[in-house]
Amino acid sequence: MRRDGMPFARKEQEDSHDSLHGRWYMAATDTRSATFTLNLSEEERTQLLSFLEQSLPELLVEVHRTEAPDYRKYVERKESILRGLANKLRRL
Repeated sequence: MRRDGMPFARKEQEDSHDSLHGRWYMAATDTRSATFTLNLSEEERTQLLSFLEQSLPELLVEVHRTEAPDYRKYVERKESILRGLANKLRRL
């Protein structure tokens, strides 16, 4: 998976550099079990929560407009993750 959650194309499975586009591609790794600690000030928490709340409605529109099943699944997963993150920030 790429950082944005989309799967790699077959040719991108190992670390490689696309000199034409100036991009590095990393081999897929499983990050589902990784846990991170992030320290935020109250103002940072508020701003991040506000950003997430503004982004969620846009993702719902994108889900409804998407016809490609794989991409729809990706957007739905992204929406679920961001909604969960927003809920965690609200509980702090």
